[in-house]
Amino acid sequence: MRRIALVLYCCVGYCFTAPAQDLTKDTSLGRQVYEFVEGNMGFYHHPEIEAYVSKLGQKLVSHLGDPLFPFSFYLVDSPEPNAFASPGGRVFLTRGLLALPITEDELACVMAHEIIHSQNRHYISRKRSLILGGLIALPGLLIESIFQGPAGQVVASPFTGAGALINAQYSQGDELEADRQGVGLAATAGYNPSSLATILKRMEQEREFLTGEEEKKSYLSTHPYTPKRVKQIREEAVKKAPNKVPPLLTASAFLQQFDGLPMGPNPGYGFVKGNTLFCPQFPLQVDSLPGWSYAFSPSSVGLVADKDDALLIMEAGRDSTMAATYLSRVETQIRKMTLKTPNTRNDILWEGHAGGMIEYEADIRGKTVHVQIFAIDYTGKLLTMLAACYLEKKKELDQVLATVKPLRIADMPDAEQQLLKASAATGGETATAFATRMGASAEIKTICLINDRSPGEILKEGEIIKWILRIPFRFRQ
Repeated sequence: MRRIALVLYCCVGYCFTAPAQDLTKDTSLGRQVYEFVEGNMGFYHHPEIEAYVSKLGQKLVSHLGDPLFPFSFYLVDSPEPNAFASPGGRVFLTRGLLALPITEDELACVMAHEIIHSQNRHYISRKRSLILGGLIALPGLLIESIFQGPAGQVVASPFTGAGALINAQYSQGDELEADRQGVGLAATAGYNPSSLATILKRMEQEREFLTGEEEKKSYLSTHPYTPKRVKQIREEAVKKAPNKVPPLLTASAFLQQFDGLPMGPNPGYGFVKGNTLFCPQFPLQVDSLPGWSYAFSPSSVGLVADKDDALLIMEAGRDSTMAATYLSRVETQIRKMTLKTPNTRNDILWEGHAGGMIEYEADIRGKTVHVQIFAIDYTGKLLTMLAACYLEKKKELDQVLATVKPLRIADMPDAEQQLLKASAATGGETATAFATRMGASAEIKTICLINDRSPGEILKEGEIIKWILRIPFRFRQ
């Protein structure tokens, strides 16, 4: 059983002047992205870090010359190292990303890249693909095959709150343009432009470490192969000498700025013990099966089979509508858009809670696809579940569904959280010796990665080294 990494490949481009344009659509789409991130990924709030990131972002924006939008910057509660920009000047950085930069130059280069994507309105040329709930791409021929076009959004909307949202990937041309112009913007603001290549390489190493997979070359890939990007960025950076503008923080102060930053998944969204997923946001628990993957969000949990041929997505707390009313509304919308009627509609009683279920089945390209939509009145909230699979997977999916049970917060098993720490080294000790002295809970490979060090490298007296501390996590009653 593995955790699904939520990675949005939305990275960065810029122009110093822009023609007059109607930016109403940008603003509207940017607001939708904000609401989507808020509901499906969650924001990380830390006043000091938020203020610093915003100040750094505004410093970069001040060197655009003619910003199209009033830019704003947000921290996303996601452990995956990533950054992405929305239309309308909204830039999002994950807390997983904030653990990786070693210098302010590296962070500034990533942010400059994202500012450019929004400034250049690159979203116009992005390839669109439907995603569900920020958790997992809809597998193969499942929901999309039955509920074509807008109807797919009807099915997805109960599980995303704001409706199905479009996640787009930039073209190779836009990414490379963003790299070129992004390093130019960073240099203009006083930062070393080659730092973009350094942080991208470290992000890729972190991704490989998390997933065990190397980035694969593909001519048709919608984001360029990282080693090629690194080479091109370095070639471009040589042409751009940074202006003499002081950084916001000294080198040591920059590393200490993120002391106490949570690392890894947020147990408040969910965690795993053995094969059981515990979901405090509902609260409930569910057992996974060998080979299945899972993902948590602030109000959702998703499980998907190893071959993407079965899935279960559950969400709670987005809708105060009663279960019967909710299912009638969904059924009516689906019938209106597809002319399909449910194969079955039943009232159900789940663990003492009343609800209902509608069921659809269709033959798609010679294979039968089975879909169930559940709605349950659960502890004053509406619990919704989407279960979908090919018919040959139904027994396996039913096995997972049978393990979904209510859970009291008081009965939640113990969980731990990791924190990023920053401490001074003792002169002459190695990175391995430093980690041992600090009682670091992460393996030395992770500590070396986030510090760009080797295990046997000798450290200097007083230099700041990042490490990871594991502490108990307390759930809110």
